[in-house]
Amino acid sequence: MTGAHNHGMIVTGTDTGVGKTIVTAGYALTGTAMGLFAFAAGWPLVLVGRVSAWFGRGIRGPLRNAILAESVAANHVAGKRISAP
Repeated sequence: MTGAHNHGMIVTGTDTGVGKTIVTAGYALTGTAMGLFAFAAGWPLVLVGRVSAWFGRGIRGPLRNAILAESVAANHVAGKRISAP
C-alpha cells in the first residue's frame, strides 16, 4: 500500500483511495448484513447478521473519521474539524 501508514493491523486513511475503498466495503457489509434479517428463520442467522453489521460499522467508523479530518485544511483550528461519531 503505497502512501498508506500501516501500524500493525491498523490502516489509516492517509491514502484516501484505500481508505475510501475500505469505508465503502464497511457500508456494503453493514447493508448486506442488515438484509439478512429478511431471510432469518431463527436466531442464529439474526446473530450472524448483527455481528457482521457490527464488524462493518467498526471497519468504516475510524477510517471515515480520518478521511474527514484530513479533508480539513491544516491551517484551520483543530476544534473546528468535523468529527462523525
